[in-house]
Parts: sequence; structure tokens; C-alpha cells
Amino acid sequence: MHPAYTVFNKENENFSAIWTEFSPDYNVFLDSYNKDKQRYTSSQRYSPKPGRPENSFDISMVPWFTFTSFNINVYDKGKYMLPIFTLGKFYEDNGKRLLPLSIQVHHAM
Repeated sequence: MHPAYTVFNKENENFSAIWTEFSPDYNVFLDSYNKDKQRYTSSQRYSPKPGRPENSFDISMVPWFTFTSFNINVYDKGKYMLPIFTLGKFYEDNGKRLLPLSIQVHHAM
């Protein structure tokens, strides 16, 4: 599956939703991610990269706070059934570094 995520345009303070093609070779994937991020960060459109594959999933970061649960409700006339991964701000607890992760999935057809 291909990750879909947002990039932040500092100039107009807006986000754009893009995706990067998955590669099992981490270095190839990282290179593709960096090229996509560089190309689309300055976009003023919400979805500047065309052709989002059906086999994709959403991933987002909210690094300014931590959480014990997180819920996003996407209304798309009941058609939105992709998984959503949300990660928060890491924190220290008893000498361990922890990162909150929420995984939201839908099982209806």
C-alpha cells in the first residue's frame, strides 16, 4: 500500500494532501518521498499530486500533543473505508520513549 499524507506550505500556511509510491527498498522509498515533498510543499492546492492509487492509506502526525486515543470521522457518503494511522508527540515514561499511535479501520462493505 502507498502512504498518503499532508505537507505544509509555510508561505500560505496551508496543507496539501499527497502520496508516495511504496517501495520495499527503504532508500528508494525515502528518495521518492523527499522528491514528492520538495515538489509539492509549495503547492496552493489541496490535492496537487494526481493519480492517488486505490491501495493507499492515510497517515498523519500531530507532534504538538500526545494522546491516549484519537478518532477522525471522515464523511464521504459512507464510501471512505481506508485505514488511517495517526501518530502524536513522543514522551518519556519510566525510562522508555513512547509514541502514541491510533489506527482507525472500517470493516463494512
